[in-house]
Amino acid sequence: MLMIKTGYYQSGLTGSHGRYWTPRYYTDSKLNRTIHSEINAILFADSDKLPGSTLYVTAPPCVRCAVQIIQCGIEKVVCYAPSPKMVERWGDQMALAQELFREAEVIYLEHAHE
Repeated sequence: MLMIKTGYYQSGLTGSHGRYWTPRYYTDSKLNRTIHSEINAILFADSDKLPGSTLYVTAPPCVRCAVQIIQCGIEKVVCYAPSPKMVERWGDQMALAQELFREAEVIYLEHAHE
C-alpha cells in the first residue's frame, strides 16, 4: 500500500497576521469554521493519485467532506464507528454523507474501537 498524504484537523487562519483562530468547541458553527482532516489531506495530495484510492479517517466524514471525497475519485472510506455522543450531535450529517457515498458507489466501512 502506498500512502499518498496525511491530513489533520485544523482551525483556519484569521486575517493577514497569520495567527490561528481557535473556535469555541461544541458550537454548531464549528463544523463550518474548520478544515477537516479529509479535506486537508485532499488539498495537499497529488491529485493524480487520488482516483481509486482509499481514505482512512478516525471519524465518519461530514457531508462537506463526503462531497470532496466523491469529487476527487476516492473509492473507499474506512473509519472508526462514531460514539453515541457523536451520533447524537452529528447523526444527520453522517447519515447524509453515507447516503452520498452509496449514490456515488464509494465503499464505506466502519470499524469498532478496540
